[in-house]
Amino acid sequence: MNNLFGYIEFINENRIAIAWAKPSSNALQVLEFVSEKEKVTKKELSEFLDSIPEDASGKKPSMSWVRSNKKYFKYKVEEEAANHYTLTALGKRVLKSSKINESD
Repeated sequence: MNNLFGYIEFINENRIAIAWAKPSSNALQVLEFVSEKEKVTKKELSEFLDSIPEDASGKKPSMSWVRSNKKYFKYKVEEEAANHYTLTALGKRVLKSSKINESD
């Protein structure tokens, strides 16, 4: 009986990895847009975000959403060319895994 109690404690630990949830359709649209263009200026990205309609919950991504999800986007500052956003390795993996899940 003592082993069961230890096993239940192990199951309830916070360190157990939780499966990554599917990103929203709006998030996938933004990731696909940046992926297609490879380099997106801040103006292009904000125009695209404005063109996205609200989802069923009434939420819509904005530039603050992009800043809070900087794990998906990399902002590169260049002296001679325009500053631009690109996808990080995690952003590319999320987009790739979502495409795989859609084809199943």
